[in-house]
Amino acid sequence: LRAPSHFVAPYHYGTSTPSSPWARLLHAVLLPRGALLLLQWLRRRQGVNVEAIISNDWVAALTAPYARHPSWTAACGGDGGALWGEGSWSEVPFVHVFHNLEEGYDGSVELSKATPLAALHLLPAHLLHEEGRPAALNLSRAALLCASQWATVSVGYRRQLLQTSRLAPLLRSFAAPFACASGIDLAARR
Repeated sequence: LRAPSHFVAPYHYGTSTPSSPWARLLHAVLLPRGALLLLQWLRRRQGVNVEAIISNDWVAALTAPYARHPSWTAACGGDGGALWGEGSWSEVPFVHVFHNLEEGYDGSVELSKATPLAALHLLPAHLLHEEGRPAALNLSRAALLCASQWATVSVGYRRQLLQTSRLAPLLRSFAAPFACASGIDLAARR
């Protein structure tokens, strides 16, 4: 996870945002796969109990999809695939946090016929493709289809997303998305 060739900045924004669809997706593939493999190793070898996983924004949006669709582990080789058991993550709740779901920050990866990325992401196509947008992958859509819940940084932004986001119908399918300033319930902490 500290490989400078793949992670040029702690968070990809501004001039450090990868420009090609392949490069942008590479970061969003490596981070959750690496984190899940590490957590799985800790569970199996060290007895660590993982009670919930929280992923944050588009670069980690594929965490729940990779946990719920483990066919990609066969490509890991070595101990990676062997660590994964059927149903390994079925009981663990996943919460995906949206700080910004606006265009450019929503995890959409525009494609052309010259950029086949299925061999990179190794996920079922229905998770990533929005209806009417076959030439794009939407990582946030995949997160919502596989997560147990979603959250955001304020009650006002939650309301805005539920009303105006391109993903609003999917967002509204969750009963009680969590929202509070910076993820900290200040009233409860006082």
